[in-house]
Amino acid sequence: MANPMKVPFLDLVAPHQELEPELLDVVKKAFGNAGFIGGPMVEEFEREFAKFCDAKFCVGVNSGTDALRFAFMAAGVEPCSYSRASSIGPMRTRSIREGSLIPRWYFLSAVVI
Repeated sequence: MANPMKVPFLDLVAPHQELEPELLDVVKKAFGNAGFIGGPMVEEFEREFAKFCDAKFCVGVNSGTDALRFAFMAAGVEPCSYSRASSIGPMRTRSIREGSLIPRWYFLSAVVI
C-alpha cells in the first residue's frame, strides 16, 4: 500500500456542535428541577419516544440492565429458564441473573477470509 488512507474512528464532536445550545438548555432544565428522575420531562420523553417507535407505551428505566430485565419479564420468560449469554458483557449477564434466568455461555469469534 503506497498511500495508506487514514480513516477516523468516530467523531462525537461535530454532530453535537449544532445541537449544543438546545442540549444545554434541556440539561439545565433537568438539573434545575430533577427532571431526570420522573416527572413531566420523563413523561414527555416517554410519550414522544413511544410515538417515534409507533408503540402504544414507553417506560423509561434507569439503565440498559433494567431494560433487559423488564423485557424478559414482558416477554413472559419464566424464572429458571436458560438464556444465551455472550462472553462479552457482564451487565447483560447481570440482567439475566436478576431475571432469575440461567445463562448459557457461547463464544463468538470473527473469521476473516
